[in-house]
Amino acid sequence: MGTKLVSAAGSVFLHLTFLGLYALPFTAEAKGVSFASELGPYDFLSYIESSNGAILDISDQSTTLSAVEIVDPVIAGIQISGIITADAQMTFNGPATWVNVELRMVDDRGIDLALIDVVSEVRYNLAAFGSTDEAQVRIVANGIKNNVGNILGLTTRAGNGTAANIELYETDVFGNRADLAQLWQPITPSPSGTPGAPVDEELTFTNFGQSFLVNTNQLYEVVVHSSTRIVLGDIESFDLKSYAFMSPLFESETEGAKIAVSSFENPSLVIASPPGIFTSRVDGISTEAIISGGVRLAGSTNYSENFVVGDSIIVDATLQPEPEDIGKLAEVFVVATSGDGQFQITADGLATFDGTEANLMPFSEVSLRAVTKLDLLTSLGEQAEISEADVGGYEIYVGYATEGSTITYTGEPILLEVSIQ
Repeated sequence: MGTKLVSAAGSVFLHLTFLGLYALPFTAEAKGVSFASELGPYDFLSYIESSNGAILDISDQSTTLSAVEIVDPVIAGIQISGIITADAQMTFNGPATWVNVELRMVDDRGIDLALIDVVSEVRYNLAAFGSTDEAQVRIVANGIKNNVGNILGLTTRAGNGTAANIELYETDVFGNRADLAQLWQPITPSPSGTPGAPVDEELTFTNFGQSFLVNTNQLYEVVVHSSTRIVLGDIESFDLKSYAFMSPLFESETEGAKIAVSSFENPSLVIASPPGIFTSRVDGISTEAIISGGVRLAGSTNYSENFVVGDSIIVDATLQPEPEDIGKLAEVFVVATSGDGQFQITADGLATFDGTEANLMPFSEVSLRAVTKLDLLTSLGEQAEISEADVGGYEIYVGYATEGSTITYTGEPILLEVSIQ
């Protein structure tokens, strides 16, 4: 019997093919809807499933929506170094799913056979409302990245492959999932790792930006899916890495037709999606990490640089760390400059800063997820009402470092300009 570790109710239909865009026939009868309020809730699911090998010591880190993580797992009775993570969260642009695997082993006993599936999935409803019978809909991807490879040692029967796709289903008259209407997957297959040869490939999707037809006033189900399968057999040593991230956005191209999706009831759990900023390392080595940041009015999702006295603002930042840093503890640093010089935002409030790395004080300590949300004004009350004393220009820089690592930071600032209305 396999071991299945689930962080939310439900099951997943796992797709591990890598083809293009498909269109299947519509069902004869589907559930009709007239209002967005008739759409069902979001369903977030993350799980790790193993066969022919026990996995122990699981910790469910569902501090936001759905997450499952194993650190230094025991696979087939052998202690493995590394981390397995599946996670799903909500962003301003829609739900995001991701998986991350980084495993290393050197053991004389070896593993005869172990199969591990790591899955992250979000399901929700979609409908187009309008006076026409059909609506032309376009889908864009918020982002996808895939990192597979670094397999070392005896690899007779070992490897890993990653999938990330979006599925659109029709429903039956009862609102249950029926025929598959559309499927989006990467243009090229996820590459297999070869012994000693690392693979790091950006994947893009076919037919993104091309529109398709949906029936108006009809209920659909969307499935956003990321997964990776790890196969270990007849192997004595390996170094496996895989990473997938997926988040779609649907738009209507038909005049008078409006797209509606399920309502998300807890806005405090939504991950901000501020603009991406050029990201560097203090040691000058290039990085795959992305730090985003921006300033917005409280209650708004639009980012701006210009505000006036009396506005209440929120300063957001998100960290998308190097895949190998996911799951590690990191200190976050926030430095700002203004006409009065430099200062730091720390866990206890504002502090002076002399510009030296040795005198940096952490803003917070976080366990890095694939996307980690930060509110940079938390220690100042989460949002700040601008007063006349704040008039002027500000440049805000964000950085983070795990234990023993150099600081990864924004090479460009988050800009804030305050004026009197």
